[in-house]
Amino acid sequence: MAMVILPAPLRPYAAGQKEVSVNGSTVADALSDLTRQHPALHQHIFDERGDLRAFVHLFVDGEELESAVHDKVSLASGARLTLLPSIAGGYTAA
Repeated sequence: MAMVILPAPLRPYAAGQKEVSVNGSTVADALSDLTRQHPALHQHIFDERGDLRAFVHLFVDGEELESAVHDKVSLASGARLTLLPSIAGGYTAA
């Protein structure tokens, strides 16, 4: 089993949980199990084609993954998969 770490903006879609235990031998499997457990997360992680959204960054044990290969990356038991969506804010010049 691996652990998915959710940042504050995604927690409301996972019953407020900060961490979710998931099954899967790859990152793709783990994300599939995560969204099976918490279907409301799906639209915030994946686009309408089922691809990882461009603004969602994945880290396994602190190492950032390239989005193009996330589905091929093995996930060891006890690994920590962190989801980190980019947050955009506005700056208005005075």
